[in-house]
Amino acid sequence: MWYHSYTKHMIPRQESVASPRDERGGCPWLLERETRKGSETRTRQFTFNIDAVRIPYGNHTLKYPEHPQAASSQYGRGHPHLWQPHPHGAKPRDVLEIPTTCNGMHEKTPHPTQKPEELLRKIVLASSNPGDLILDPFIGSGTTAVVAEQLKRRWKGCDISVEYCRWAVERLELVEDWPIERWILYDQENARRRQSIRYF
Repeated sequence: MWYHSYTKHMIPRQESVASPRDERGGCPWLLERETRKGSETRTRQFTFNIDAVRIPYGNHTLKYPEHPQAASSQYGRGHPHLWQPHPHGAKPRDVLEIPTTCNGMHEKTPHPTQKPEELLRKIVLASSNPGDLILDPFIGSGTTAVVAEQLKRRWKGCDISVEYCRWAVERLELVEDWPIERWILYDQENARRRQSIRYF
């Protein structure tokens, strides 16, 4: 349940908003979703899901989908190798080309520095697995929590602004319950569409 302890107002969900004087201490206006019992522990292990953030190949690669690699190539490893495209696409580049949010977008809020959901989906997909806990200590308009909800991750977030937390609550109420694969395809289709309308 969303629980505003400062107004005793409840909204039917499995998350909670804590007051600044919450007995747990920590961030004011804490929003959280916890579905797994037990405490989180630190570890040196990390997650990088390259296949979840692959991008479509360019036309040139698709025109010549198989080509031999020389034995001296990094892919040849000392003997000839026939390179084939990965079925999920190319590895992402160093720079993510994602437009900023604008007034016509369904995700837009009045927050002055709102990040696009597509950007956060790439970060969350690459660096976590379903069921993992995502923390955003400056939740702002709620993009991190929204994306975590979309991608079946648990999440926690806080912000000093009650207004920002209200915007996050409103956005969380509108999250589409799509499978993770559909969100990946949605972003890939948007990337293809942007690529097709470029003028250079």
